[in-house]
Amino acid sequence: MSEKIEEVNRKIYLEFKVKQAEEIVKRAVKLFPGRVAVAFSGGKDSFVVLHIALKVKPDIPVVFNNTTVEFPETLSYLRMLKESWNLHLYLTKPEKSYFSMVKERDWASHQNRWCCQPCKEQPNPKTSKNYRCRGGNNRNHQNRISLPQNHKTIHHPQRRISANLPNI
Repeated sequence: MSEKIEEVNRKIYLEFKVKQAEEIVKRAVKLFPGRVAVAFSGGKDSFVVLHIALKVKPDIPVVFNNTTVEFPETLSYLRMLKESWNLHLYLTKPEKSYFSMVKERDWASHQNRWCCQPCKEQPNPKTSKNYRCRGGNNRNHQNRISLPQNHKTIHHPQRRISANLPNI
């Protein structure tokens, strides 16, 4: 009996988390009309976020940053998703390939993450004049969405979001 109760609790909790994520996307779209995009890496977590965002706003812009060291399968998967889901896809990539930067600077490491700025952060502002996404994985960077000038900061225990907000 307790196994059945645990199973029901897991299902209710999962449904709650999905509804919560949908509500966050709805509020972001309403608060920042025309200025919300989904960053998509091709990974499983990114796929779930993309799916939820598309349920809320089917024409939401999707940004994929090609760091120039993507697996060919990731790029094939991206093309397939773009066509089958009719994604409004924006591709970004660094000005130089990762391997040409390695020749100049040596290999990146966990202690020396020089590659994040030129390969991940720098290309994204070129995607749109209205928004840009910056950040990295949760362990090593603060995830943040930065919007142009004149902004206040909303603090979240795990994330920092900077945005133009009305004065209240």
